[in-house]
Amino acid sequence: MLDGQKIEPETYEEAIKGKDAKKWNNDINEEMHSLTKNKTKIIIPILKGKSIVSCKWLFRHKEGRSKGETVRLMLALANQFHMEIDQMDVTTSFLHGELEEDIYIEQPKGFVEKGK
Repeated sequence: MLDGQKIEPETYEEAIKGKDAKKWNNDINEEMHSLTKNKTKIIIPILKGKSIVSCKWLFRHKEGRSKGETVRLMLALANQFHMEIDQMDVTTSFLHGELEEDIYIEQPKGFVEKGK
């Protein structure tokens, strides 16, 4: 911790070898499990003529959840204006969009399957 801030790893190697390695490994595995469970990834050989998007893990500490006051305010506003409240898991919110085209992304460090 530096001046009250948590130090976050800059690379995959720092994350899996640092003092918070257990937490980061858990987060990484959870992310990869989510991609597999939601069928948003298929590992295939590199296709000629296709652009491949690079991939990099980002390691950030999430600070707290919604504070009680914020939740109460949102509930009060929804009630006052007769609105419906819905909840979404933001860790996989990108999965709620529809794409027309295929996107090719390089395999992330730590999960590279040889020959693909």
